[in-house]
Amino acid sequence: MVTETTATRTITYVDRNGKEVAATHTETIKFKRTAKVNLVTGDITYGEWIVVGNDTILDGNKLPKVDGYIARGGDIESSQKDIKATAGVNITERVVYDKLGSWIPKLPEGQTQVPPTPYPNDPTDPTKPGTDRPRVPYVPGFIPVDPNGNPLKPVDPNDPTKGYEVPVVPADPTQDTPIKYIPVPKPNNGGGNNGGGGGNTPTPQPQPNPTPQPEPSPAPNPVPVTPETPEQPVVPVAPEQPAEPATPQYMDGQRELPNTGTEAHSSLAALGLLGALSGFGLIARKKREDEE
Repeated sequence: MVTETTATRTITYVDRNGKEVAATHTETIKFKRTAKVNLVTGDITYGEWIVVGNDTILDGNKLPKVDGYIARGGDIESSQKDIKATAGVNITERVVYDKLGSWIPKLPEGQTQVPPTPYPNDPTDPTKPGTDRPRVPYVPGFIPVDPNGNPLKPVDPNDPTKGYEVPVVPADPTQDTPIKYIPVPKPNNGGGNNGGGGGNTPTPQPQPNPTPQPEPSPAPNPVPVTPETPEQPVVPVAPEQPAEPATPQYMDGQRELPNTGTEAHSSLAALGLLGALSGFGLIARKKREDEE
């Protein structure tokens, strides 16, 4: 009598929700053995399991590349190793894939939106993202920036209309990378071609300015007023006394009139005498003239 059995290895590839993302790998090896029955006692004696064929190895399976996914958990290592089959022993393994993140352009309102672009797969290693760098479109008057606000590099520095290089894939490749478009800053020198563009200068779209809110003025601190020192009245300067005219000699007597009457009479007498003498002199002169 001959009995048979198998050894089966099953490897599944699923996402975090258990949904299959790649075909299940299954391998089965058959075994057989002989059995002898004791007709007296009814006991059965089994022989050793012998593999059917020459293959006794359950092969490991290379991780499949799944577009948009990356192998991140489960039996990543063991599922790729060969295992010697044991009759009647089945092996089940599972590899978990996570969905890769995407570059998500956020174009200005009114522009045709661009669908997200998933990160590329590495062509030889399903556990890592690829290094291909697609491009995001050019939008007149706007420039794309990375999550840190750094402007993206144009594919052609002399012609930004050819698009911009996307940022590098983040350390966690399951996280998305938003790419925001902001208005091109207006040059202070009043012009420029902003890096080419076939001679077309991107024109930033006007953005509404928020209404400024007046800031409350702080209450002024009272400042003590120091009373001013009253001005001292100006002391009038005594006007200079006019120089007294020189008094003729004949006035000396008049100044002394209030003091003595005698001197006044003497002065008058002297004046009278002078007048008389003058008269005599005139008469004598007249007489000489007549005689001549």
